[in-house]
Amino acid sequence: MKNRTVVYLSPDVPRWEPRSEAELHVAIASGLLEENHFLDLKREVPSGKSGNAELARDLVQFAIDGGAVLIGVDEKGGPSDEPALTPTPLKGLAERIEQIARSTPDPPLEVTCRVIQSDADPTLGYVLVRVPISRVGLHMVNHVYFGRGDKTKYRLSDPEVRRRLKDYELDLRAAEAELDNYVGRDPIVRSSVGEPPVRLFLTAVPLANRTPLLGDLLSGSDYHGLVYSLIESVGEADKSNLHGFFRTTREATPSYDKLSSPARRTDGVAASFGLSVERDLGNGDPVAQLPWAVGEVEFSYDGHVRAMAAPFSYVRRDQVLVDSAGIARFTRLFPGLVESVANISGYTGSWLLGMSVGGLAGLRADIAPYSVPYENDRYQMTAAATLEEIQRTPGKVTRRLSERLFLALDVADQHERFLTDQ
Repeated sequence: MKNRTVVYLSPDVPRWEPRSEAELHVAIASGLLEENHFLDLKREVPSGKSGNAELARDLVQFAIDGGAVLIGVDEKGGPSDEPALTPTPLKGLAERIEQIARSTPDPPLEVTCRVIQSDADPTLGYVLVRVPISRVGLHMVNHVYFGRGDKTKYRLSDPEVRRRLKDYELDLRAAEAELDNYVGRDPIVRSSVGEPPVRLFLTAVPLANRTPLLGDLLSGSDYHGLVYSLIESVGEADKSNLHGFFRTTREATPSYDKLSSPARRTDGVAASFGLSVERDLGNGDPVAQLPWAVGEVEFSYDGHVRAMAAPFSYVRRDQVLVDSAGIARFTRLFPGLVESVANISGYTGSWLLGMSVGGLAGLRADIAPYSVPYENDRYQMTAAATLEEIQRTPGKVTRRLSERLFLALDVADQHERFLTDQ
């Protein structure tokens, strides 16, 4: 499910994806196409600077909770003041909307446009502009913050701005706590015999979501099938060598295509490789070079996604080296798991992601063996991403999480292909 433009109409129709003028007619006839907290109807976008600013205000009002602007519909243009379709010229409109979203709000806003042509004249039609829950919190236009009420936008007061910024900070802290808690459950350190290898931990938490995204889905008896459906695409991408990206062939290299054996966990379900049901290593000797790959992916009832894998270090000529390419590849594929959860749960908002790499103290990367050794035992980073970024630009998301680690290891240039989306 790629690049969909979805609008929330009501609790009964939470994921409406209009693709034709006929579907818009049906929505009006059904009494569903009316303005609400998540939908704004606009007859047209006026030309000029004032029209640009007005559209920018219409867009940023949805940055807090998410929503959509449907252009080409007059809110009260029909009989009995019901909405009426008023097809608008389409040439350059979607491009103009995206440019306004990137240039007028502060900070820039990311939106997705779906163009729907009129049956009578394909040069006319409608544009559905979806605004996801922002990954950076509030956005302002001309130094003013806006929010969305029941059916209209309004100027946020200073106390409300401070409160919402505080809520965003709390969300960030919760994401950091999620990462810390997951690292604290490190199964390798718990069952370690010797010095543990380099381990990678990844987490993703839906931003500002207050409902259990996967609660009903994971509580069923067929959770095994659900887990396999969630990991299928990312496992296939890993198995197919990630579109030609370098992949080491060492036997102990962790990869998503090895995931199997779904099992229940305290707050959800998981699939793993190289671990027992109790998350132990068995009789293995977890020194710098594990005799096998170890890893897991967890999906919580709340929609949280977690992944752990090792070893990302090995011994070469009596020197322990970091498998930085393995870390880059495993991290680059993680957004695919997040996208799977978003798709199956219907969540269209933003995410807070975390990355932690342990066991780095005194080590160098295998492709930069003469660089300065990494000073700290652990690297840790959290970052926010919209669903569109997770779907369209996973390389950019990977860069936010990992670039500082690769810069410190002096391998950022070598791993540029994992950090871009060309």
